[in-house]
Amino acid sequence: MDNNKSFSLTLSQEDIYFDQLKKPLNPCYNVGGYILINSSLNVRKLQLANRELVQKHDVFGIRIVETSQGPRQYIDDSRTLDLPLKDFSNIKNPVREADKWLKELFENAINVEGEELFRAYLLKISDSSFRYVGFAHHLIMDGWGFSNWARELSFLYNKNRNFDTPECRWNLISNDDNSYLKSKRYYEDKAFWKAKGMEFNSIFLPPVIKSMNERETKSARKVLTLSEKIVSQINEYSKRNSLGTSEFFMTLLSCYISNAYGVKEFVLGVPIHNRRNHKTKKMLGAFASVSPLFVNINECKCFHQTAMKLRKAQIEHLRHQRFPISHVVREISKNRRDRRLFDIGFNYLVLNGELQFDGVYSELVYLSHNHESTPLMLTVWERGENHHSELHFDFNLDRFDEKEMDFFLKRFVNLMKTILVEPESAPASIDIMSAEEINLLVRDLNRTYRDYPKESLLHELF
Repeated sequence: MDNNKSFSLTLSQEDIYFDQLKKPLNPCYNVGGYILINSSLNVRKLQLANRELVQKHDVFGIRIVETSQGPRQYIDDSRTLDLPLKDFSNIKNPVREADKWLKELFENAINVEGEELFRAYLLKISDSSFRYVGFAHHLIMDGWGFSNWARELSFLYNKNRNFDTPECRWNLISNDDNSYLKSKRYYEDKAFWKAKGMEFNSIFLPPVIKSMNERETKSARKVLTLSEKIVSQINEYSKRNSLGTSEFFMTLLSCYISNAYGVKEFVLGVPIHNRRNHKTKKMLGAFASVSPLFVNINECKCFHQTAMKLRKAQIEHLRHQRFPISHVVREISKNRRDRRLFDIGFNYLVLNGELQFDGVYSELVYLSHNHESTPLMLTVWERGENHHSELHFDFNLDRFDEKEMDFFLKRFVNLMKTILVEPESAPASIDIMSAEEINLLVRDLNRTYRDYPKESLLHELF
């Protein structure tokens, strides 16, 4: 490595890098997924498009190394340009086998020290079904970046030169972060979070059981697909009440927490995209971080009041969201043994980029590494107008089990449907338990009658 060409990690990268060092075998920072292409694809054409894409962008050449100055990164012009074809079409049940292969890929950690931090593959399911797989470490790619990756690949394949991703050297992003650390804005942000730390002791955090082995901190995912009818009702309600769709679902989650756990003050972990201008919004790379949102919904008598309270909190936090999460932890948790800031997270993503290959629309599918450390993360995937939306509930298996999450989803849906029909109802007073759950708790678990030999003495029964 030429020291003159190396530069510091960005603030987002620093947080990820040092956390990954604590658990080197944990794949919790694997990101990506695949493009499902249901057409008779021109494989060679896609391989050439992939080659052009990888050559063009700095992020594919990022290498991170430890130096006497701490971790540094540089851009290596040598990178894997090939797109290996893995053929599952002649195997019995190719979809299942491809899914198994992908699961293994995403559940194994990438070595971050001096190594290439991405992979790309083409999986053949049949002559008319392919999956282009993009897999990377979060050090170089976030969810937004992966969407840009997929979209640019489709434009390069179709030779559409009207699409142009802005050229921006990655070292300039690093330089901008270094300037922020020396700025007045940084110290204003620090003061804001320090003041928030004074409030933190009154915030409720549900207990969580930690695995002894970080590698075994596993998670699972439940997907709730909302019909076009429900999505339409949500959109109508949101429009009528001047709410964004993301505000509706964040408020719904907050109302659920308040109802189910009986709390009015808590913290939500909210991903911050950190793409502050048009150029960065088009870039491939990792900008995202996470920020704690302090929620206080005392005195909220209906759903709309809760939404307005949350909006006010978000606006207050917005000016200070650039402050790195590790620095937030340092300011807030200075005098606390438990350094957790939140146990529940919320994310909202819009998948409105039309992907086409030879005129056929394709679907972008994000995959999970199944090692989510946050006890519960709700991600709302909105697929644009006239499409269904999906709610992805990623839950840590140390905190929730499958059966509990099944009831969780039923309660969540009950709350959502009630609010859409009776928006003036106080969320805390809505009965969210299903008849099945009530029957389990009231009848089945209390059915303790057992036959016993009547002639036996009491002590002989034990």
